[in-house]
Amino acid sequence: QNKNSALKRRKRNRFYLCIFLGFLLFCILGGAIVAVSRMDQFQIKNVTISGNTVTDGAMIEDIVRSELKDFYLWVVPKSNSFLFPKRIIKSTLLSEFSRIEKVEVSRTDLSTIAVAVFERKPKALWCEGSTPFLTGRSLSSCYFLDNNGLIFGRAPDFSRNVFVLYLGNISATTTLGSIYGGGHFSEYAFFTQSLIAEGLRVTDLIVWKEGSRELYLSSGVKILFDN
Repeated sequence: QNKNSALKRRKRNRFYLCIFLGFLLFCILGGAIVAVSRMDQFQIKNVTISGNTVTDGAMIEDIVRSELKDFYLWVVPKSNSFLFPKRIIKSTLLSEFSRIEKVEVSRTDLSTIAVAVFERKPKALWCEGSTPFLTGRSLSSCYFLDNNGLIFGRAPDFSRNVFVLYLGNISATTTLGSIYGGGHFSEYAFFTQSLIAEGLRVTDLIVWKEGSRELYLSSGVKILFDN
C-alpha cells in the first residue's frame, strides 16, 4: 500500500514538474520572441508611397503609420517589418480612398515598407440633377465614373470637354462609392462610344430609375429609349 502511494506521488510530482517546465519554456520562448520583435533594427521607420497622382500621399502615409502603432496581444509591435499588418493596411486604404482601385504593400528592407497605389481611371462623368449640359447646367457637382460605373472622385470643371456626361439614376445623397446604372454602366458606355465612333458627338445620357434613357447630341438632338 505504501509503495503504491509513493509511486502515485512520484508520478503526480513528475506530472506537475512537466507542466512547470513546459510553462517555463513557453515563457522563455514567448519572452524571446517579444524581445526580438521589439528590437530597433526590425522596426519600420520609413514608408514610401508611389502611384498616387491625385490622392494625397501624406494622408496615405498617416493611415499606414496609424496602423503600425498598435500591438498584437498588447506586447508585439505591428511596426515589426516581418509582422506588419499588410492586409489591414490594404483594406483600410481601399475603404478610405474611393479613388484607389488597388494597393500593394511590400517590405523593401528591415526598416522600410513600400506602398504602391493604383488609382481608378476616369471613364465618364456623373453630375447631380437631370438637366442636360446643353441647357447651360452648372458643372459644380460632377464626379468621375470608372469603367464599372463607380463614382470615385469629384471632377474639375475642365473635365466636361473630355468625357460624356451621365445624369440621373443616383440620389445626390449617395455619391462617392455609388454604382451608376445598377451594374449596366458598361452597356451604356459601349453604346455611347459606338455612336461616337460613328462620328456622332454624344454629350449627355440620362438614365431614369425605371430604365428609360435620354441621349443628347451636341447638335441639340434628343433620342429617347424605352426600357
